[in-house]
Amino acid sequence: MFKKRRLPIEIIIYVIGGFLTFFFGVIFVFLSYPALNISSVLIRQREAIVGFGLIIPTVLASWLVSLIIRHRGWKAFVPSISIGFVVAFLILICKKYLSWFPEEWLIFTPWGIILVIISAFVGGALYVRGRILLHSAIILIVFYSLAFGLTVLTKSLSSRIRSYDIRIPSENIMLGATLTVPKTDSPSKLPAILLIHGSGKQDRDETFGLFNGTFKEMAMFLSENGFATIRYDKRGVGQSGGDFLASGLYDFARDAESVFNYLKSREEVDSSKIFLIGHSYGGKVATIVSSRHPEVAGLILLACVASQEPDNLIRQNKFISEAKKESDEERKARLEMLDLWAEKVKNRDLQNYSDYFRPNKLSREFQKMQQANPLPPIWMFQAMEYNQLKTLEKLKMPILAVSGASDWLVPPSETRLLELTLEDATHPDFEVEVFPEVDHHFIRVESPEKSYKMMSLYSIKDLFREYPIYPPVLDKILNWLKYKTESEFSENIKPDS
Repeated sequence: MFKKRRLPIEIIIYVIGGFLTFFFGVIFVFLSYPALNISSVLIRQREAIVGFGLIIPTVLASWLVSLIIRHRGWKAFVPSISIGFVVAFLILICKKYLSWFPEEWLIFTPWGIILVIISAFVGGALYVRGRILLHSAIILIVFYSLAFGLTVLTKSLSSRIRSYDIRIPSENIMLGATLTVPKTDSPSKLPAILLIHGSGKQDRDETFGLFNGTFKEMAMFLSENGFATIRYDKRGVGQSGGDFLASGLYDFARDAESVFNYLKSREEVDSSKIFLIGHSYGGKVATIVSSRHPEVAGLILLACVASQEPDNLIRQNKFISEAKKESDEERKARLEMLDLWAEKVKNRDLQNYSDYFRPNKLSREFQKMQQANPLPPIWMFQAMEYNQLKTLEKLKMPILAVSGASDWLVPPSETRLLELTLEDATHPDFEVEVFPEVDHHFIRVESPEKSYKMMSLYSIKDLFREYPIYPPVLDKILNWLKYKTESEFSENIKPDS
């Protein structure tokens, strides 16, 4: 009788334990993911880290509940396995009804769900002790290793490209980079593309949110369609050496030039068919490199900044002020802060990043902005000095300029300035296209206001969502590249579908 009365209580404990396990597992993952962006190596191991995000709480919860229930022998595994099934059930519910949960997470695959059950089994073994604990731990380690290895192997075999992590010298530092090439038996050399990122502390993938990388997606797409691509961590970011906070626009141009020279040296690359893709401020860097290397086969400017600073930043902050519905006083203070910053940089009163935080130099609000998204004085000084349009009008290689009508960071008016400059210079081969309802990352978004909210993470869902590049944008880039390469060459390198 006592056991029958106790049974519903045990079931309640199993259910509560399962809910808490799932909750703490998700919290573990949520807290760990922002830390992964510190290193490009860690972000590539996100499947393994997410897997441990449920292994650890499941093992601990199963052990505690087994300890509370105090069954003997094999019955001690009943509460732990019950918790495992509750967690697995919650995972399946989330996968079915919460579309913003990324399906690529290990915990949302059959392997991941089985892994949760085994983790619960090990948690029960902690209470039983003895040899079963050792055996269970071995089973867990072997199973997890096989599951993870099988996942990696399957992806590798099914992929139509090869990826290589490499190190490239640039002056006195080394840049971490990823080279992707299509799998092909053709003896022909490959056309290649160098991807150059925008301002800020950008990694090689141009990662934003938890699961999005503009350059990674673009590189995979282009390599699947016959092009070698290379992308790299900005100096002082990820696996690249150097000091980001002491670097300016011309430092980043020298780094891009070093990667360009490396790409020309690769045996599988046709050095006469290397294109540059510059995104945002990366368009300015790509233009600088192209002006130094007329052998560049073509230049693609994605949402490229045309104006000089501080005009670009003032326009952005006016938009932010309106989006946040700031008062007239707040808006005035925001713009005065930018003017003061630009004046002090221009007068060389601010030369080092540490100068931002000296007493009586700049407002506390500005210092907070620079801590969140640092733009060093040397970068600002060179961004005010450099004239993109004057450099652009001297280029002769084919140019494609692409932007989106929903881009609030670099609006289509900037692309229009590029177009007018090329027209006035009677450039022999250029093309411009502005996509409606596409934002700075070339995601389909209805308006600049909605893009701002998404990028500002107004909703926690935006952190977890995947935002693929709008397919017509990728098609436009690919078709332009194919048109600029020899048709016979393109057919030879096209990988099997």
